[in-house]
Amino acid sequence: TELEFMGYLASAEAQAGEEGATPYRLAQRDFLNRHLGVWLSLLQRRLERDMKSSIYYQLFLGLTKFISAEQARLEGCLHGGER
Repeated sequence: TELEFMGYLASAEAQAGEEGATPYRLAQRDFLNRHLGVWLSLLQRRLERDMKSSIYYQLFLGLTKFISAEQARLEGCLHGGER
């Protein structure tokens, strides 16, 4: 559900265009920091403990790389860097 909500915010950002994207970028950044990022940290500890050799752990690693890249993109956009 949280990933679906992030998808909604990203879609809204894209549709808003550059002039109207800031509120959606702020929402994404805040949601990543306050909700999804917390959940991912908890899941990582559990997967490392119980399922490190599973495909789910490998998929999770891909997800965390994507989330980190998205956080960097949002920070760059919000602070006048690359878009």
